[in-house]
Amino acid sequence: MKWIAALLGLLHMGMPVSSDHLKDTTRPLPSFLQPESKKIILGYFDDTVIPGQLKYDCAERYAFDTLAFRQHKMVLFTNLNDTTILKINGQTLFFHKMQTETKGKQTTMLFSGHGYTIRFQSTEVRKIDLEYFIKTATLEIRRGTEKKTYQLLGYYDC
Repeated sequence: MKWIAALLGLLHMGMPVSSDHLKDTTRPLPSFLQPESKKIILGYFDDTVIPGQLKYDCAERYAFDTLAFRQHKMVLFTNLNDTTILKINGQTLFFHKMQTETKGKQTTMLFSGHGYTIRFQSTEVRKIDLEYFIKTATLEIRRGTEKKTYQLLGYYDC
């Protein structure tokens, strides 16, 4: 109690108070007032969430590694025409293509939406048959100052 009286006295006189005498008694904000997390975390898809056009028509599907690839735990779906789907921070988000550039077996696509900018660069690694290709990709996701890059393995299938 004496230190509170001393602190009030010093504040009243307009004298500076050393931070050694102050104790932080603030409480964290309730969750609904907390600022949104700036972390970018990709999640796996449940097949029931994927629209039929991306699930059954010509599309590319990507996973983090060969194990996830074999278990069909995909993190990115794209129909190559205009739509890409990602699950970021637990939300399924649809992005529309803004630009595409193709050089040989490498394709770079740019997407934007929901406050994110996405650069997706895929390279054909092996052709299995006429309409089935194994691919590798680099996925770069930006939101504000946060940037996250993922290496993916996927396939194109019709």
